[in-house]
Amino acid sequence: MGHVVGAFPDQIARRFMRARKTAVLPLLESLAALGQAEKVEEDRFAA
Repeated sequence: MGHVVGAFPDQIARRFMRARKTAVLPLLESLAALGQAEKVEEDRFAA
């Protein structure tokens, strides 16, 4: 497999209206727990 490039919660939050890092981070952690996202570094996620 190739190199996985992830995004930080603040980068993801910018893609949604009125989203903040503090609201997006718990959602990303839940997605990672369900196997729908991957935590590639501390506070950095990839899908």
